[in-house]
Amino acid sequence: MANPSRRFRVFVANRLSVIHENSDVSQWRYVDTKNNPAEIASRGLLPDHCAKTEFWIQGPAFLQRSEDYWPPRPAVLPPLPIGDPEVKAKEVPPWR
Repeated sequence: MANPSRRFRVFVANRLSVIHENSDVSQWRYVDTKNNPAEIASRGLLPDHCAKTEFWIQGPAFLQRSEDYWPPRPAVLPPLPIGDPEVKAKEVPPWR
C-alpha cells in the first residue's frame, strides 16, 4: 500500500501522516510493552498516580544511557492485533 496511514481510522491516520511528514524511519524506535510508560495509563493507573511514578516521568532506564545500550531494533515488528479498533475493516467493492 502506497500510504500505510490509509489503513487506519481518521484520528490515527492523521497522527501517522504528521509523523511521516516530520521524521524519517531511521529515527523511529520500537518500545516493547515492558519498557513503554504509556502502558501504565492504559492498564488503569489513575492520572494522579502516574504523575508520582518515576517510570512515567523519566521513561525506561535505557533512555538515560547512550543509544549503544538501547534495545536492538526488531527485524520484524509484531503484527497489529486482529480486530484492532483503529484499523479500518477491508471494504468489499459493491460489485462483489
